[in-house]
Amino acid sequence: MANDAAAPSRSYLKVEEAYGLLGREPAAGDEVVDLGAAPGGWSYSAARRGARVVAIDNGPLKGGALGHPAIEHRREDAYRFAPASGAVNRWLFCDMVDDPHHVLEAIVEPWVAGRACRWLVVNLKFGRADVLALLDAARRCLQPHCRQLVARHLFHDREEFTLVGETVAE
Repeated sequence: MANDAAAPSRSYLKVEEAYGLLGREPAAGDEVVDLGAAPGGWSYSAARRGARVVAIDNGPLKGGALGHPAIEHRREDAYRFAPASGAVNRWLFCDMVDDPHHVLEAIVEPWVAGRACRWLVVNLKFGRADVLALLDAARRCLQPHCRQLVARHLFHDREEFTLVGETVAE
């Protein structure tokens, strides 16, 4: 993956790699909701492709994400953020440092099951969690709602794995 000097962090490389796994990337006219956005690497990646980004994080954005005209930064709790209804080309980005089961159950599953997103790129930090049990939980709660769901430990991932998917159309 090619680095970008304006990218706020190396996490930018994770989402760039994830697009290849999914076989698509955000485009002009797409809406991206980035939960746990700070410092903004994933938001920056989508915005530089022309997508409109709502970056949700109490922390500050940095680098190319800070002040980017296509990124609306909201200092809110990602667990309490609710999407507006009706968006067709919506992406869910989520790369939060928290208990992966909680992130999966409290954020990712409701977004996917409720069809609040069309595509997802999610990192789950496994740290001390049982990786196989976490993968099984992700499969059980997300696969019924997804046309495509792939889990991989990407080159730029550390103690985490990345889920990419496309939800089932209505």
